[in-house]
Amino acid sequence: MLDTYRRERGYLYTGATILNMPWVFAYMSDSQPLEYQHVQDNLELIDAIQEHASDARIENGQIVHRKDSGGHQSFLNLDLCFIQHRASRQADDGVLAESMRMVVTTGGHGQSHEIYAKTIHFDHSYFRNLLRMPADHPKRRLDLVALARNKVGGLLAG
Repeated sequence: MLDTYRRERGYLYTGATILNMPWVFAYMSDSQPLEYQHVQDNLELIDAIQEHASDARIENGQIVHRKDSGGHQSFLNLDLCFIQHRASRQADDGVLAESMRMVVTTGGHGQSHEIYAKTIHFDHSYFRNLLRMPADHPKRRLDLVALARNKVGGLLAG
């Protein structure tokens, strides 16, 4: 996703701020293949993959190619994208409410169809707290921060 974000120049989006960076990153990353991604925490997605993606299977919480009786891997066409970003002010308190749809498709070549979708509602307070999390916090993934900084950090500096 970082490579696509860089190639699509998502970092140049004029409306980007530190607080909306998660949705800008997702939105500007185009459709991404899901093979070898970990999904063990999303039982609804696992069920959808097992029911609708005959070329995929879940092994140790990871999406992998299904093999036929001869041990040959099938072609896996399972993709993830983020679409339909929505932003509005709540009528009662004027707070900004933002959401986006996460969609998983299978198929391809004009024949893809949606097998799973979830609307993600952004929690700006939660994200602000993540930004303030100390670098030594046990849940802070500094390896992923370093990867992101390596891929796009120099583009953001100036």
